[in-house]
Amino acid sequence: LMQKGDPAVLGLLGDRFEVAPAHVAAFAAALGDKVEWVVVSDRDRGAALVRELEASGKGRAGVVPQRPRFVAGRPLTPRLPGVVGVLADLVGAAAADCTLREAMLGHTLVVETDEAAHAAQLAGYTGQVVTLAGALHSADGAIVGGAKNEVAASLVDQRRELRELEQEVNQLDELVSRELTRQAEARKRLTDLAHELEATRSEAHAAEIAFVTADR
Repeated sequence: LMQKGDPAVLGLLGDRFEVAPAHVAAFAAALGDKVEWVVVSDRDRGAALVRELEASGKGRAGVVPQRPRFVAGRPLTPRLPGVVGVLADLVGAAAADCTLREAMLGHTLVVETDEAAHAAQLAGYTGQVVTLAGALHSADGAIVGGAKNEVAASLVDQRRELRELEQEVNQLDELVSRELTRQAEARKRLTDLAHELEATRSEAHAAEIAFVTADR
């Protein structure tokens, strides 16, 4: 779907958010395979793209609208030791993606340890709970852990590197712009000085001629 060039395709879900290094494992665990879902600007167009993919027999993909039709309210966040916060509050997003962020991450609680996850569930938290190490505790009691989701981690790392490179390029652009301005100013000053020098030489030569003529 990403290669079709369809204007309704906005990018991968995992690439829509800005995640701090400390929260990458939790973010990857929370989204799982959804990290590779395709975000679309229009739900109906997204459904059509999936049907086209099904008809072609070229694989399988998930799509999610940038503006979900329904976003459920958050479960009550327990005030317990080891609770870091709701994942939706811990990741950044553009204004256009805030509703999407709430829909995808607003029901995920981030905690420090497995023990804290268990305590949160015993306290009545009804959403899913993820640890900073990347273990996912579902409300039904299932636990998924082990090696971190490398795809999600890679997407987050690439996005962060891209953002840092963009900032560096912008800074260099500003520096080059300032230096080019200084160069242009110095070149103009050099030209002006050359003209002034030539004018001075001409005046001196004219004065010398006038002096010689008067002396004769």
